[in-house]
Amino acid sequence: MVEGRVQEAKEQIERLEQVQNSFDARQAFYWNKFVGNYYHMELSEFPKALNLYQEAESIMETLDLLDDEKADLLYVISILHSKLVNDLSALEYANKALAIFRNSYKFVRCAQCHIILGIAYRRLHMLEEAIKQYNLAKHLGEITESHDVIQLTNHNLGYLHSRGGNSDEAIKYFKIAFDIEDAHSSYKLTTVMALIREYILTRDYFNAKDYINQAEVILQKQKVIPSQILIELDVFKAIVEKRFDDYEQLMTNKLIPYLQEQQESVHLITYSSMIAAHFEEIKKYKNAAYYYKLASKSYDDLLKI
Repeated sequence: MVEGRVQEAKEQIERLEQVQNSFDARQAFYWNKFVGNYYHMELSEFPKALNLYQEAESIMETLDLLDDEKADLLYVISILHSKLVNDLSALEYANKALAIFRNSYKFVRCAQCHIILGIAYRRLHMLEEAIKQYNLAKHLGEITESHDVIQLTNHNLGYLHSRGGNSDEAIKYFKIAFDIEDAHSSYKLTTVMALIREYILTRDYFNAKDYINQAEVILQKQKVIPSQILIELDVFKAIVEKRFDDYEQLMTNKLIPYLQEQQESVHLITYSSMIAAHFEEIKKYKNAAYYYKLASKSYDDLLKI
């Protein structure tokens, strides 16, 4: 997995599945942790990955492990809770990991925890605390010269302003994040998709088209491309090229059903609202009402988590 040989990782997992019942506690810990990484990072199957991580956590306290090893598991659990919008759990696990990393002076790892805390506070509408966490992460990223941390911090500051309806500030931070040359390509891909979305929301199709081209350049270097990214790009192209029939078909038959299947409530809210506004603009009020209702239901689902 570290070398990006995903198929070989899959084959090795399949071989080891046949003997996993014979693993001792230490082997079972690493098995659950690293298979969790596979489902988390390669397949984006977050509930499955979380179950595996939690199984590793239940074994962890019976083992004599380095503190940093424990903190790393707590951190990846916090990431998954964040992705699943379990914000209180994300806060709990990120704070546990942060306490350990702080004691061992792992400043980059501390910064990563501050980013998770910032995301959780932003979702809980504690914006001042969110900005404080992002600034702490940014400071630690700068003193350690961690380009990935600086990139992630600016991306999340952009997203904070985007959710607050301030597109100019959002675009400013997204562009800073995207322009950091040495950042990981997967982070740049997430940022460029957010930047395209923001330009489309402001109907700046010229810049949206430019960043669509840049997103495709990044995708050419990716070994594994999430299905959602490909569908989103097709949607973006249809919008900027004003192929509105294609746009409607892609949204209603591909992207939104995919997001429902993946239980991606956050993106469901964004895209359901987007297509609803489109239908309202062209006076297809029945369709608009359906997708506004879906956006509202998705928001209610988030509140129940």
